[in-house]
Parts: sequence; structure tokens; C-alpha cells
Amino acid sequence: MDAREFHPFGASHYLAVAATLVAGIVLVRWFRCPEVSASAKLRMRQMMAVILCVAVALDPILAWLRHQDTPATAWRLILGNSLPIHLCDVVSLLLAWALISGSQRIAETGYFWSLVGTTQGLLTPALVYDWHSPEYYGFFLQHGGAPVAAMVLVFGLGLGPQPGYFVRMLWWSWGYMLVVFALNLWLGSNYGFINGKPETASLLDRMGPWPYYLIPLQIIAFSGYLLLGWLAIYLSRRFPPPAGMKPAGVR
Repeated sequence: MDAREFHPFGASHYLAVAATLVAGIVLVRWFRCPEVSASAKLRMRQMMAVILCVAVALDPILAWLRHQDTPATAWRLILGNSLPIHLCDVVSLLLAWALISGSQRIAETGYFWSLVGTTQGLLTPALVYDWHSPEYYGFFLQHGGAPVAAMVLVFGLGLGPQPGYFVRMLWWSWGYMLVVFALNLWLGSNYGFINGKPETASLLDRMGPWPYYLIPLQIIAFSGYLLLGWLAIYLSRRFPPPAGMKPAGVR
């Protein structure tokens, strides 16, 4: 596999961000179109769910393929960084579930976690390999696919935040941090970057050393929840969903 280095804010990075924005806008408009059949929308939801699950599964598979000549290194990398424990992995699986089940509560959680957390990975990728390598496509399928799925669920299917969302998100976020902090101690890993900063440059570099950066990180995240909640409510009132937008099975 090609090992050319990825450079943030290079052409390949801008292309991935632009593709994410375009896909989000196009798919939201498509899902809101009353002329599109419910069966076509269901198939698209299923396909998006499969893409998210495949993107999550690719991480350990590609880690093994790249280092299969040194199995000890491959397993160390898989256990330390490729299990589906990062927030971006968890939210991708939650969004896949919401796309299939139509659960408003799961869609709500995926909306906040993906647009507050996953987009940070999209804008400042912890990525080593460029577009010549499969890791590039797996990374951006996930980190671009999750925000797109969140936008579709909230603005395309009308599964936006409901009253009490902020308190629910506080408990979900703190619960994730506590569980993953304990898992990191057990595995000797750094999933969610809760036990330390990523090795590549990120926004966390501007928030102080560990563990102090966890305080401004939470302030930013919780402020993002409030802003995104207001935005979803405002847009749902400003652009009410077409009659019958929610397909059967969405709740």
C-alpha cells in the first residue's frame, strides 16, 4: 500500500471537506423532495448505514494489512488505536442504527456528537496517509459520512433535537468519557484522546496540557450542543418539513 504522507489543508484535504459539504446539501434536499419515493429513501438510508459500518470496520483491517509482516506491531496498533472506541467510531455506528431504525433519540445523539466531535476530525485530521492509500478513503468516508448522515437525519428526515436534549447530551458525554477513560487505562491506549493528545496536530494543542485541556474541550462541546440545538429548532421552524416527509418506521 502506498505510504505517501498526508498534509492537512492540502488539496486532498480540501477535496474531502468540499465533498462532504456537497453531499450533505444534496442529500438533505433529496430526502426532503416529496417526488422521491419512500422506498428509494429507505434504500438510500440503508446504503448510508452500510457505508458508515464499513468505514468503521476498515480501520483495524487496514492496520493489519499494512503491518501483517510484523504481527506483534499490527496487533499493538489495532488494540491501541483501531478498535471502534473513538467517539467518531461510536457515533458512526449510532448514526447507522438511526438510519435503519429511525430512532429520534439515537439520531439526536448522533447529530450533536458528529457535528461537534467528528467534524473536528474532518477539519484537523489525525491521518498519516494521503489519497494514494486506502486509509485516506476509509478515514474520510467515516469523518465525512457521519456529519452527512446527521444532517440527513435531522434536516432531511425531521428527527431533530427534542426538549431536554441538552441534559441528555451531558449525561451521554460524561458517560462516554468515563467508560473510555477506564478502557484506556486497561488497554494502555488513548481512545477519544481522553488520556492524552493525538500525535498529529489538532485543536487540542491550543487547549493546554493533559488533563487541563479536557475542561475547555467540554466547554466548547457543550456550547456547541446549545448552538446546534438552537440551529436545528430554528431551521425546522424556518423551513418546515414537507407533509409526509418522515417515512414509515421513523419515530
